[in-house]
Amino acid sequence: MERYASVPLDPESLSDMHEPHARNLTRRWLIPVVGVVATLLLTPARADAPPASSPDSYVLTFCGDTGFGAFYESHDLEAPGTHILESRGYDYGFSAVKRLVADSDALIVNLETAITARSTSPLDEKKGYLHAADPQRAPEALSRIGVDVVSLANNHTLDFGRDGLADTIAALDAAMIHSFGAGDDLLDAGKPLVLTATIGRREQEIVILGSFEHRLRYHFDYDFYADAGRSGVYPLSKNMITEQVRDARMSHPDAIIIAFPHWGSNYKWATKNQRTLARDMVEAGCDMIIGHGAHMMQEIERIDDALVIYGIGNFVFNSPGRYKKDGCVPYSLIARLSLSIESEDLVGTVTLYPILSDNLKTNYRPRPLDQIEALVATTELVGRSTEELSASLRPSLDDRGWKLELEAFRTPLLQRPSTGTGPRN
Repeated sequence: MERYASVPLDPESLSDMHEPHARNLTRRWLIPVVGVVATLLLTPARADAPPASSPDSYVLTFCGDTGFGAFYESHDLEAPGTHILESRGYDYGFSAVKRLVADSDALIVNLETAITARSTSPLDEKKGYLHAADPQRAPEALSRIGVDVVSLANNHTLDFGRDGLADTIAALDAAMIHSFGAGDDLLDAGKPLVLTATIGRREQEIVILGSFEHRLRYHFDYDFYADAGRSGVYPLSKNMITEQVRDARMSHPDAIIIAFPHWGSNYKWATKNQRTLARDMVEAGCDMIIGHGAHMMQEIERIDDALVIYGIGNFVFNSPGRYKKDGCVPYSLIARLSLSIESEDLVGTVTLYPILSDNLKTNYRPRPLDQIEALVATTELVGRSTEELSASLRPSLDDRGWKLELEAFRTPLLQRPSTGTGPRN
């Protein structure tokens, strides 16, 4: 039985298969500015406008926790009188960040809500926050911002039970938005996203794994996790991730494997369990980890040769948040991973665009950081990173906004025959 839902990223293949539309790429980045505060503040370097899409690279953009906030609105938990969805609609929250995700070949977000019209949940008397979004307006808004794929492996996908999960997948399918990380049973939930990217005249597979940190309450009280014959999300534990990575590597031996886990504690830096699981993932064979779940950015480190971004925080998440109350940094990251070929190496370069996620400061419209905020965010990350990474974490500016750029991986290419296809238009 085929376990992998493969989404080809060649535009012609996409049009033939009616898969999400492939967008063009913008990819040239600025040499980092000198790492001196005075230089950063007085003479910020700025890149020219990024050039047009190149057939010699592909960009996958990863965004974090995404939810529309109907629960907070219906329970009057937003700032008094806000009611963003009612007054400004589903697109409003994306308006200031859309340039950060534009021109991606695949835009992938963590969708942290059910999409269902159900008004009651089997968890009504058990779980504090139950997220649901309008079955028509939510997928339309995601499509308009360019979302191709969503991970459903998180702690809100089953807020309206298994029927709500089925509603969610059906609504996404109707909008031609692919989903992974949850499914009809454990086998289905564990199917990774498999992307086939054409870079020049070569094809490269990228396998992306979705999973939600195993938590006892979500297992026994909320019944979130998939099992044999039972729908749910894919659980993240050492045994499960080892099996998931092993199966992916056996089926796709030359693929780049990226874990996209939902883990950690809200408004906290990386936990001990995240660090343990990250090492388990790398030892199992992951090439890169891009996490989410804490509603804020988290540390970046390398484990062996694998780059680990513990948390990219929120994308658009319409909740009041607890940044001031918990005394945490109100910043998140949008990660653009550019794949290119240099000589005989496949190179992955990740560009991180920090955004302000405190809705009480942005009026529920997250935005790119200004110069001072970018310095503060970088200082936080540098202070919590290894010496090797700290030397690379230097903010610079392009037409999208302030950014940090790192080489995620560099791996020798195996000799492969030409695909026989020409460059993209």
